[in-house]
Amino acid sequence: MKLGNHQAILVTGAGGFIGKDVVARLLKRGWPVKAMVRKTSAAAFPPHERLQVVVANMKDADSLRAAMNSVAVVVHLAAAKSDEKDSEDVNVGGARRLVAACQAAGCKRVINISTMAVKIPRKGAYARTKNEADKVFQSSGLEVTTLLPNVVYGEDRGGVFGTVLNFIQKLPLVPVLGNGRWILAPVYIGDVSEAIISCIETDITKGRVYDIAGPDQMAFDDFIDRLGSAVNVSRPKLHIPFSIALTAARVATALLSHPPITVSNVLGSNQNVPIDNEPARRDFGFDPLDFDTGLNAAMGKIPNPRALNA
Repeated sequence: MKLGNHQAILVTGAGGFIGKDVVARLLKRGWPVKAMVRKTSAAAFPPHERLQVVVANMKDADSLRAAMNSVAVVVHLAAAKSDEKDSEDVNVGGARRLVAACQAAGCKRVINISTMAVKIPRKGAYARTKNEADKVFQSSGLEVTTLLPNVVYGEDRGGVFGTVLNFIQKLPLVPVLGNGRWILAPVYIGDVSEAIISCIETDITKGRVYDIAGPDQMAFDDFIDRLGSAVNVSRPKLHIPFSIALTAARVATALLSHPPITVSNVLGSNQNVPIDNEPARRDFGFDPLDFDTGLNAAMGKIPNPRALNA
């Protein structure tokens, strides 16, 4: 895809774990970028002649319309992920507002970053609202590609990866919500970002949905052990029965604005879904790092084959 004069790629949720990496890699590839954040945080981004930081909010239609000025492609990462009370407004309402802003601006191309959790049958607020948001994008008439990442890991210690690593390093026991048999396929953050960029550059991806996962599938207990090995720490696990974990999450979500566990955490880590990278490999050459290589690179133990300066 080629951008017109004075056009840019808008990245929503640009200040987040994946967003910052996407922005950096887009700039490296020569694309002009608008990094959309909820409040001024330009310091999060090194100065760059092709980068503009814009302040907007998924709940504010006017701010989204302003952010869409001279935008040819949207990479949509912004989301409420912790079963917040405004999850419906941010994720579903935000999708509707963003679609309307795209249509008003004449921007047709959207790379929608969802979650593999939309495939689980029993959904919490996060999976449910992201699933509804995906339907909003897919029925919009825009040229939408939807990506469903698995657990993402990287140097910034974000998401599930960062939470588990923090538990391993700071707690005497690692709490596990359920029996620890949930199957995941961790994917390195650089591979997620490169998949996003490949979709922008590959027309065949328009209108399609892709799993974005690492090549190694493992049980959650094994994931914990491998993270511990990477930081030379071995911790016993405390398996919290599913029903107890779910009740605790419901209470925490009802009482706290930032609960340590959510209903979505419990449901998402106790239901397996099919994971298939083949369509992404076939259509845009997706070839993610194996977990040992990616993890050791993220920990600085070996040269990073996906480093921005590689």
